[in-house]
Amino acid sequence: MALERRFLLFFVFWLAGQSPAFSYIFIKNQGQWPSEVLYRTSIPSGQLWVTQKGLVYQLYQEENSPHYSSSRQGRKSFSSQNISLDFKNNCRFSKKEVNAKQTFNFFIGQNQTAWKTNVPAFEEIYLENVFDGIDFRMYSTDQSLKYEYIVKPGADASQIKFKYDGANETFLKKNELVLKTNFGLIKEFQPFTYQNLDQQKKPIKSAFKISDDYISFQIAEYNHNQELIIDPELVFSTYSGSLSDNWSHTATFDSKGNTYAAGTVFGVNFPVSINAYQPKSGGTTTQNDVGYRTDVVIVKYSEDGSKILYSTFLGGNESEVPHSLIVNSKDELVIFGTTSSETFPTTNNSFDHTFNGGTFLNGPPVTSNIAFFSGTDIFVTVLSENGDRLLGSTFVGGSENDGIHDFRALEIQNYGDEFRGEVYVDALDNIYVASVSTSANFPVQAAIQTKKSAYDAVVFKLNKYCNQLLFSTFIGGNNYDAAYGIRVDKSNAIYVCGVTLSKDFPISNQAFRKTMGGDTEGFILKIENQKLISSTYIGTSKGDLTHLIDLDLEGNVYALGSTLGEYSVSNGVYQNAKSGQFVQVLSNNLSSSKFSSIFGTGRGFGTVDLVPTAFMVNDCGNIYVAGWGGRVNSENGYNKNSTTKGLPITENAFKKTTSGSNYYFAIFEKGFKSLLYGTFFGSNPPANADEERGDHLDGGTCRFDKNGTIYHSACVCKAFGFVEFPLKNAVETNHRNGNCNMAAFKFNLDALSAKFDLKDGAKINPTEICAPTKIDFDNNTIGGETFEWYVNNAKVSTGENINYTFTNAGQYKIKLVAYNKVTCKAVDSTFRTLNVKAFQYKTSNDTTVCPGASVLMKASGGKSYKWSPSLYFENSASPEVTTKVQNSQVFTVEISNEECTIKKDIKVNVENNKTDFGATSNTTICKGNSLSLNASGLADKFVWSGDGISDSTKASVNIIPNKTGNYTVKAFYSDGCTPIKTIKVTVDESVKLAFDFEYKFACHKPSEVVFNNKSTGAQSYVWRIGENPETNDISTFGIRSNSNTQLTLKGLSAAGCAFETSKNLDLKFYDGIIPNVITPNNDKKNDTFVVGYPSSALQIFNAWGKKIFEDFNYQNDWGNKINSGTYYYLLTIPDGQVCKGWLEVLN
Repeated sequence: MALERRFLLFFVFWLAGQSPAFSYIFIKNQGQWPSEVLYRTSIPSGQLWVTQKGLVYQLYQEENSPHYSSSRQGRKSFSSQNISLDFKNNCRFSKKEVNAKQTFNFFIGQNQTAWKTNVPAFEEIYLENVFDGIDFRMYSTDQSLKYEYIVKPGADASQIKFKYDGANETFLKKNELVLKTNFGLIKEFQPFTYQNLDQQKKPIKSAFKISDDYISFQIAEYNHNQELIIDPELVFSTYSGSLSDNWSHTATFDSKGNTYAAGTVFGVNFPVSINAYQPKSGGTTTQNDVGYRTDVVIVKYSEDGSKILYSTFLGGNESEVPHSLIVNSKDELVIFGTTSSETFPTTNNSFDHTFNGGTFLNGPPVTSNIAFFSGTDIFVTVLSENGDRLLGSTFVGGSENDGIHDFRALEIQNYGDEFRGEVYVDALDNIYVASVSTSANFPVQAAIQTKKSAYDAVVFKLNKYCNQLLFSTFIGGNNYDAAYGIRVDKSNAIYVCGVTLSKDFPISNQAFRKTMGGDTEGFILKIENQKLISSTYIGTSKGDLTHLIDLDLEGNVYALGSTLGEYSVSNGVYQNAKSGQFVQVLSNNLSSSKFSSIFGTGRGFGTVDLVPTAFMVNDCGNIYVAGWGGRVNSENGYNKNSTTKGLPITENAFKKTTSGSNYYFAIFEKGFKSLLYGTFFGSNPPANADEERGDHLDGGTCRFDKNGTIYHSACVCKAFGFVEFPLKNAVETNHRNGNCNMAAFKFNLDALSAKFDLKDGAKINPTEICAPTKIDFDNNTIGGETFEWYVNNAKVSTGENINYTFTNAGQYKIKLVAYNKVTCKAVDSTFRTLNVKAFQYKTSNDTTVCPGASVLMKASGGKSYKWSPSLYFENSASPEVTTKVQNSQVFTVEISNEECTIKKDIKVNVENNKTDFGATSNTTICKGNSLSLNASGLADKFVWSGDGISDSTKASVNIIPNKTGNYTVKAFYSDGCTPIKTIKVTVDESVKLAFDFEYKFACHKPSEVVFNNKSTGAQSYVWRIGENPETNDISTFGIRSNSNTQLTLKGLSAAGCAFETSKNLDLKFYDGIIPNVITPNNDKKNDTFVVGYPSSALQIFNAWGKKIFEDFNYQNDWGNKINSGTYYYLLTIPDGQVCKGWLEVLN
């Protein structure tokens, strides 16, 4: 058959400053869009619509996105541009589509017949006969969008002409096709055209051509019987765009460990009218400056997060925001939120089909640009397990705004707190909601009280599919009141926490705290059988909030709150003093405190750090806390002190550092006795810290399960194209928006599950092996800190991963015990059994040979043998093999019989050595002595080398070394081995002899000579002076006259070597005489004061104490011409002593 000619155009969508972010999925039109649409896919710049006529690109400007700046101010109006490319013929669906793994659901409006579920999506689409004889294929590959024109035999490729309608200008520049748009330039690089000939690409010259605004290809001559491929590349080089901006609000889990995340979405990531200048599908962004419309998006992730189990949209013609999620006993998702849409989808038999309206709401108390043009009602929706049906959905509200909290009334203000409130379910799947209302006609049933103020808390109960309002009541006093958290116990008693400004809030007589301490106070209440059983204030003399609530197995009530005051701390509990987060635990009737404490950065009373998102007490009484803090809250007019910097963490924290704008998770021991675990979580900041956006949640609740796993959504925003959020098992690894994306994560804080595998080489978890076999114990435990391994009840190791050799036949039970004091479980164990069969075999032992030696290795006991590496052997299947080796090598023999196969390693060490070869050991000798060096062994000959060796081939040589050196002997054996031994001969120079001397003086005594021994290294010393006998000690030596003599010092080293040194000494004698009378009569006898010391210092005083003479270098010259009389002297001799006395001068 003739070959087709194929034209391939390769499109790469690129955002300025970032790489392509995702693969492309084509969603099929099954009635959710106008009939002329065939498929739709999202591109980084907006949407690509495949229609019956061709392609339509909808482009949008990124700067119009909410969350665009960290201040979330200054958002501009929304603008877009459509650029279309028409084919010659109308397009139709083709069966050549390639399915993707995802399906999509569309719940638009209240008409359930218009809802579409399980809408298929494709990775590749195929349109037939777009030109005569030419088909069109579009597909996603390597995160790029490609399309091909497939020219069938006989068709004319010159038919391929297209025009970009809607572009401002189309022109060629340097062989590139350039489209000018409102937002920048789009370029298609010069096409690379080729044919595959002989399995090689043969380039064919080609180029774009524009004629009358139509674009076609100029192609050089080519083989028309072969396939031709034209491959241009499209790059949005300066366009700044994104997929729809979406924020994050709430998350939950189901019985299988799947994760649900819900958020709000802006713009064209939702179904929109194809011809609209501004997309208006359901509730999406409006084009004016008043505010933004949003829809809810819900995504269900598999247990490990690697798959999207379903993704669906939920909304009407105006804005919706989800506040809280929970899953009922059938794993059906319950969503609670607020809506401004008259067309919000409700089920046929719902409690209330009618949107009740309210007051236009834009700006405060809403902390974003989400606008509720028709006011707000609460909605409650139940979604089927696979996300394809609404099982129940209803409005709950009155004629004014419901569900939106006005945080402006409070002293503690957080970003997103307008979307507080919580949903819960009981054992029968009845639905409970805690929220707020401004409607006097809010629907009530068996109400505890009537409306008391402009804002009252509301608590209501619906049946499982929202058909009936079973209970509903206002709660509050004469000022602002709002309910935040809710729980239901096994007897269906309802527990609610929140905030109040009402001094007349309904407080029970036995309340733990009966009066308000400040202007804003938290509250906790209990409702049973539609009656208010107990109620109490929670707080200090300053502002306080209770955000979330939970119960322990004993029915005690736990509340997590924030405080600006000095909250009470129980004795003996863990605390971070002067902090702004508190945990209060009350008795079930709310009358007494079990304990309370505070935690946080401890920067001082009045400093709140966190925005709480989740709270739980597990079955062991451990307390779990989650929240976020940082610049989204602190720099936008809310809580200026909000930060995660300085929060307490533990040594085993998942993330030990924080920019201050991250998430924080903590576990406190039962009774708040200690901090068991503390960690940060979230994005790494950009290099320029001022550009950081900050991790956050846009209001709403997340949840812990009772095993200590948190299920959380997150709003992750880019900072000038930078984003670095921790990912693992991600179904989507790329941030697909220039501003913010909703992330979801599941973080197991303290689960403990002992798991291990047995590994026998490549075999995993064998049930039977043959002895002896070494098995690896591969520890896969989740959450373990310490471990114990047991084999048949005998503890063999406390290591994390070990191996064990089974040498004997038998049945073995291998048990792993894992411990973690943090977990409720504390210890977990698991085991595997292993049957070990006997296998009687033998192999050669490990051996050592010389290089090039022949090695014989044997194996026995099997039916077959296999030696490896086989290249070493002529017959690798023989039980005996011989080979020569140059280097050390491990050989493996596989021995098999009818039942067993074992592998045994034989290590052949190659060493140039012989065990019989010996030589003189390293030795030390005295300088000048001779030494005999000897070699022994069965060698044919020995060769010596070294300083001073002349006859080098004998087994023994004599040397007289003058210095330390090495001597080598090489032995030559008949098998080729030539081992070498080196002998170090050390010439003993360890002793260094040195000495000096000095004179020792004393008043009126003759001098002595003191010798100082400065030698090192000797074990003993001997002295000799002149002809005197030798002595061991001459430290002080007396002489009676001047003397010239020789001093000899000898030393003996540790090796027994003698060392000697001598010096000629000129020794002086000083008699030490100081006269007491002189006669200066010029008879040259006793004329001056002569003292028996070398140069000294002399002072002379007369009888009246007057100093009459002083000389610091006295030369025995005082006395001439001195009057007779008595004088006093002070003589300082050379060693510093002062001699003193009276001197008589007689003339």
